[in-house]
Amino acid sequence: MNDSFCRVVKINNPELKIITDYDIGEDQQMQAEIEVLKNALADKHSQLLAMENACLQESDRQVELEDSIIAWQDKYERLYESHKRVQKVNQNLEDKLLKLVDRNSGERAQLTSDVATLSVRLAQANYNIQNLKREIAPKRSLDLALESEEFEKVGIEETSFPESSRPIGRGKKAKESATCRNGTSKIGKSV
Repeated sequence: MNDSFCRVVKINNPELKIITDYDIGEDQQMQAEIEVLKNALADKHSQLLAMENACLQESDRQVELEDSIIAWQDKYERLYESHKRVQKVNQNLEDKLLKLVDRNSGERAQLTSDVATLSVRLAQANYNIQNLKREIAPKRSLDLALESEEFEKVGIEETSFPESSRPIGRGKKAKESATCRNGTSKIGKSV
C-alpha cells in the first residue's frame, strides 16, 4: 500500500488541510499543494489589505486627534497666560489692599489717640467751667443786686429789661453800657 492514502498534508497555516488519495500522483499532489498555497496567499493578501485599510483609517483618525491635541494645547496655553496675568493683577490688588489696611490702621490709631486726648481736654475744660461758674455765681448775684438797686433809684422797673440785655456794671459805667446802638439810652435818655 501507498503511504499517500489518507495522508494529511499540513501547510504553514493549520486551518488549511489537504487530503490526498493513493490514486493522485505526485504532480497532482504538487498542483493541489500549489492551489492550496495560492488560496492561502490570497487570504493573507486580503487580510493584509484589510489591515492596511484599518491603518489608513487609524492614521486619518490619528491626524484628527493630533489636530485636536494641538487645538487643546493652544487653548491651554492661552488660559495659562490669562491665569498668570490674573494672578499678577490679584497680587497687585492684594498688596494695595494690605497697604490701605495698614495706613487706615495707623490713621485709626492716631484718631483714637486724638479722641482720647481731646476727651481729656474737654473734661478738664468742663471742670474749669464749672469751677469758674461756682466762683462767679456769688459775684454775679452781688452785681445783680447792685444793678437792681441802681435801676430802682433811676425809676425804671426791673421787668422792662430782658435778662440778657441788662448791664452788668455799676454806677456811671452801667448807664453808659446801657446805651443802645442807635445812640439812645436804654433808660430813656439820649446820650
